[in-house]
Amino acid sequence: MLHNGGTVYFIEAPALDSSARGEAEVFEEWAYWLVQTYIRGIRINGVVYLHNILDPRLTHTAKTGLEVLKRMCGCENFEAVTMAATRWDKIEPREGEARTYELVQTENYWGELHDGLCHLARLNNTKKSTMAIVNQIQGRQKEYSLVFQREMVDQQKVLHETEAGKYLSQSWFQQKGELDREINELQEELDVWSNKSTDGLKNELMQISRDLTQNVTEAEEKKKSMEGLQKTMEELTGIWDMKVKDDLTRVKNELSRNREHLDALERIHRDTLEGKAHPVDARKEFEKELKRMRRRMRALEREESKRAEAYELIKGIAPVVGAALTVALPFACNIM
Repeated sequence: MLHNGGTVYFIEAPALDSSARGEAEVFEEWAYWLVQTYIRGIRINGVVYLHNILDPRLTHTAKTGLEVLKRMCGCENFEAVTMAATRWDKIEPREGEARTYELVQTENYWGELHDGLCHLARLNNTKKSTMAIVNQIQGRQKEYSLVFQREMVDQQKVLHETEAGKYLSQSWFQQKGELDREINELQEELDVWSNKSTDGLKNELMQISRDLTQNVTEAEEKKKSMEGLQKTMEELTGIWDMKVKDDLTRVKNELSRNREHLDALERIHRDTLEGKAHPVDARKEFEKELKRMRRRMRALEREESKRAEAYELIKGIAPVVGAALTVALPFACNIM
């Protein structure tokens, strides 16, 4: 968007737990984008972390995401971070303020960031509150090189060797260790119940077996996630260049197919209005479908345009001069 004489790019980063994709894949996507922009001389003006103020405590995943954020930025860049609390319209002001105070006073939550002069903001689901954050970031007129970017590009570190990667790996090792212990305990319990199995104990036995299978699967996924972080900058770029290109191609192909379908519907509609086809009683349903298809096309065209612009930006096809860049990193928080 054009704002205050400059161009602002909002880059929304998916949260670690925002989808069925593994944490490693999401982390790789952050890494790819940050590396590619840094290589092309595009610097970040601000990072916005979104937190649902309705959540009384940070979950394990939220804490992990917050710690990863700190390590990616580096303490010298904490002033670039805006901790934006959302959902204020769903909570009493006093309670919201009390929760914010607790977050700020707890070092492992927002305390360390607050000491590093991060900015606190309320996001009230209004344009005014959103633009207040943008104005605050633009007003600094500063550019930042994140520690993670320097580690990957300047120091040529592998993903799991960066401070953020180390923390994520350690977190996974701890989780996998806990799963392995649970697997051993379940296996022992399963052996005991198997020797004593009677008709009355079958349900208990089957539940233990299901828990065991689930934990084994989860442990294997954790192992694959950790292995996925052993990528150099070149390997990461090669993999994600292809993913970004394939994603853009997919949207273009879907847009093309829908355009052909819409053209066919438009032709039938013209014939219907001219009385060449379709009885009058079917016209309303048809026109409803036609409107739905037109909306779908407009949405696809917007998506295709945004993805094409993002691809050009990240691949350096369209050079950006004097751009203000805001990266929104929700991590493990809910965006409402």
